Amino acid sequence: MKNKIETKEKNTIIIENARLIQKKLVLRYSIVPLVTIFLTTGKAFADGTTSVALGVAAGVSQSEYRGVDSDLTAIPIVFVDNSWISLLGTTIDLKVAQTNSLAFSIRGKYGFGDGYDRSDSYIFDGMDNRDSSFWVGPAMTWSTTMFDLKLDTLLDTMNNSEGQQASVSISKKIQVNQHLNLEPSLGATWYNDKYVNYYYGVNPSEIKVNREQYDANSATVINAGLRFNYIINKKQSVAFDFSIKHFGSEMSHSPLVDKKTTAAAYLGYIYRFK
Repeated sequence: MKNKIETKEKNTIIIENARLIQKKLVLRYSIVPLVTIFLTTGKAFADGTTSVALGVAAGVSQSEYRGVDSDLTAIPIVFVDNSWISLLGTTIDLKVAQTNSLAFSIRGKYGFGDGYDRSDSYIFDGMDNRDSSFWVGPAMTWSTTMFDLKLDTLLDTMNNSEGQQASVSISKKIQVNQHLNLEPSLGATWYNDKYVNYYYGVNPSEIKVNREQYDANSATVINAGLRFNYIINKKQSVAFDFSIKHFGSEMSHSPLVDKKTTAAAYLGYIYRFK
């Protein structure tokens, strides 16, 4: 009987460790600045057929949560685009309609990197894990000679947070020369109170000496970035992306958080197969 209990405990530890390793990899893969590296690349690849590209990126990003370290990590990149769908990292768009300047789609996005495990930091000790969700909703892009405007509004289809979010961003691609272009961007994402409470709140059962109860309202995150894309040839390109995020007071005042502003930087290599 004792051996069975010990075996069960060992199996539980192995499963938990594997889940934590997966969580750390997922956190790194989901970083928004990394995904935006591909936005320019994918747009350049679009030629009326199916475009496929693979790559790898290395970078570092800060977490807003207390006690969560910033690690340098290598991350794979996958991109597929045709007349019907666009797969970009953890986001897939089902293309609905398109004109010369407007594009409409139904977006599905898995929120890898949202949430935490209680073992990620001392501040989460004794708390319930907060899980990622799959988000779905309409998205739109308006492209002009002056700028690109992107909008989406998404719902938590897994009901982990029962949250809602809406994003808007504006960017401008600047051609420096034949090989180099840069793209500054500015955006904002609004999260409703259910999302903020799920990921940044503290329930009455989770109160500790260093962690008081916390209930929050809706909040907005402001982000800004600058991306450099160097085109080596028709199949290869290198991109560098630097971005910052500023968290609204309903998030930054949480006892789980110790940063109002975070930064991230990534360097990526991309190869187009088709």
